[in-house]
Amino acid sequence: MTTSFLATLRRLRSKSLRAVDRIERKVPRRGFRSRPFGVTVVGPTQSHFSRAVMTRRYVHCLESAGIPFEVLDPASCVRPLRRWFRYPYRRPRGRYAFTLLLSHPLFFDHRALPGSLLNGRYVMAHWIWEQTTLPERMLAQLELVDEVWIASEFVRETYRNSTRTSTVLMPQVATRERQDGHDIEPHDGGPTSRSRFGIPEDRFVFLTIASALSSHVRKNPVGAMHAFRAAFPHGQREAVLVIKLLPTEGELGDLGVFTEDPAFGPDVHLLVESLTDDEMTELLQTCACFVSLHRNEGFGLGAAEAMSLGLPAIITAWSGSVDYMTDTNCLAVPFTLRRIEDPGLPWYAPGLEWAEPDLEVAASYMRRVFDEPDLAERLGTQGRIDIWNAYSVEAVGRAISTHLESLYRR
Repeated sequence: MTTSFLATLRRLRSKSLRAVDRIERKVPRRGFRSRPFGVTVVGPTQSHFSRAVMTRRYVHCLESAGIPFEVLDPASCVRPLRRWFRYPYRRPRGRYAFTLLLSHPLFFDHRALPGSLLNGRYVMAHWIWEQTTLPERMLAQLELVDEVWIASEFVRETYRNSTRTSTVLMPQVATRERQDGHDIEPHDGGPTSRSRFGIPEDRFVFLTIASALSSHVRKNPVGAMHAFRAAFPHGQREAVLVIKLLPTEGELGDLGVFTEDPAFGPDVHLLVESLTDDEMTELLQTCACFVSLHRNEGFGLGAAEAMSLGLPAIITAWSGSVDYMTDTNCLAVPFTLRRIEDPGLPWYAPGLEWAEPDLEVAASYMRRVFDEPDLAERLGTQGRIDIWNAYSVEAVGRAISTHLESLYRR
């Protein structure tokens, strides 16, 4: 076949796909009740990044609630333009009344999805955001959805200020799971060997988690290191700070941000590694206290997961994490709001207000958790109870079931 002939076939195929989409878009969404009750989940599942973890957890919620579902990877739903011999009827078609979009609109354009997944269905999206305004790329894709599931009141307020799209406060799963999808019970988290991660066995371990893909400016691991150094001066042999990072190319090139800082030392351990869900749980169980001195969070999953395992947590009292923070389940770090001109990533808008946590107070909290084991135990116990009551697979599954049933039977 000549190149021109193949190009003609591709153009004809593209026109036919657009024609099918135009027909499908004429199906009103109010007709979703004519389809079987259930959810078509569109989201990644195979990586260790947060979106894939979220997809797997929402699948477990649907299983727990007995809701029929199917899972489609968004990449497999996009038209294979280079394969001209695929016909329109072979594209994926959602079987159920509801479609849940979990891939993030900054990194996947949902307008490329076939109309058979969106039209004649009730479309929901879980698109979390960490700033007080939504970027244009997200706003442009909101026209595809009927409602957005919001993980915190902070994110809900952001959507209310940016769009008229309906929002529903839907809890996010914050309990760790085994590979078989079952929750890890709090009492399963006994002591484990620290040698796997190169952590000294005889030290009190503070843990903070960050990623260049989420912006070090936003997650603020350097701030956690400065607070640690103020609490535990150079040369001490009482405690160690573990900074968990992802081995991305940018992060490997940016380790000088930590190693060249005056607060860095042999008692600051950089763990640059991709961990499976089970390995991440093991890491949390080796630690004694979780530290999140973030400047902004949509929800704050790391701190909530640590609390679900009974760890005391020191958290900036700002943005999404406030929803699960109380005076009795964590130590809340005060802050001041200031405008950030370089938020660290191109998709974060400069000039918006983020929190600047009080590092002196954070340092005093680190000393308190170290010096007062009874306080650490009380915080860990209450935090575990609060997270499990509101953010376990079963609790979120019940919330999803109640909401979908009310929509479907209304």
